[in-house]
Amino acid sequence: EKEHLLDVLAKAAADGALITREDAAIELREHEYCKNVVRLLDVAGNGVITSDTIKGAALLPEDEREHLVEALQRREALGTGLTVEEAHEALEEHREVRRLVLALDTDRDGQLSEADVRNPEVSVSADARQHILEAVRKARASGRPT
Repeated sequence: EKEHLLDVLAKAAADGALITREDAAIELREHEYCKNVVRLLDVAGNGVITSDTIKGAALLPEDEREHLVEALQRREALGTGLTVEEAHEALEEHREVRRLVLALDTDRDGQLSEADVRNPEVSVSADARQHILEAVRKARASGRPT
C-alpha cells in the first residue's frame, strides 16, 4: 500500500495536483478493495482471471464486471490472458474514472455537460479535463447520453 500511495503522489505531483489526507485515505481504500476483488476472482490461484470468474462475480457491480471483461478481451486479442496485476490496475482505473465523473457532475443531474467538465472548482488535471471533454462531445455527437 505504501508503494501504491507513493505512486499516486508522484503522479499527482507530475499533474500539478495536490493530494489531501482524505484523498490519500480514499486511494488506499480503493487499492485495498481492488486487491481483495482480484484475489477473489483468481479462483484457480494461478494469477490469471477468466471470463467465467468475472461473469460469475455476482456481488461485483455490473459496470466493474463489464470493464474487467473488456480488459480481458483486449488481452485475449493479444494472445494472452488477464493477469491478477492487470485486472487490479484495470479495476482501479475504472473506479478512479467513476469517482472523477461523479465529482465533475457538479449539478448532480446524472449527466456530464461541458459546463460540468469545465468547472474550475473541481480539481482535475488539464489532460484529464480535455480527455473528458472530448469523450462528452463524442458521446453527444453520436446521440449517446453523457
